[in-house]
Amino acid sequence: MKLLEPKIKELKEKHKGDKEKEALETLALYKEEKVNPFASILTVFIQIPVLLALYWVFFYEPFSAVNMTRLYAFTPVPHTISLQFLGIISVASKSIVLAILAGLTQFLQAHMALSGTMKPSDTKGMQNDFQRIMGMQLKYVFPFIIAVISYTTSGAIALYFITTNLAGSLQEWHVRRTINAEVRDKV
Repeated sequence: MKLLEPKIKELKEKHKGDKEKEALETLALYKEEKVNPFASILTVFIQIPVLLALYWVFFYEPFSAVNMTRLYAFTPVPHTISLQFLGIISVASKSIVLAILAGLTQFLQAHMALSGTMKPSDTKGMQNDFQRIMGMQLKYVFPFIIAVISYTTSGAIALYFITTNLAGSLQEWHVRRTINAEVRDKV
């Protein structure tokens, strides 16, 4: 999407005032370049039930006893259940360490995702200001919100945020590396 920004700006200038033609040309550009701007929305819809399930399991189920009728016959019965992540931090209770790590990894992911898009533009306007403000909030406010949510719920939610943020950061790094290699090969 970032590579298409100059072409999209060109389309906006070309079809200034005709929003319908601009939208049709933008969609044609996406189709030509094989870009789907809504491709990442599916992952959000998959993550929401997982996040809610983690919250409900660790909020309502204390894990004090194992219901043997729920286990399969081939599964050995655990004598004790440990809710320690790597034997260090409890995932059932609040953890300030995991909450801070969740906030920091969210900042890392936002920084990587927004780098290159927060550059000052030569055009002034409400849309440019709105994008800049939203980007700043995503980069600085959202990590704080994630840290607070992670601390107020449980260590399991914080661990989930840490894992998905690191996976998103690695994905962003890989995509940028691949695109940069393709651009270098074209030149």
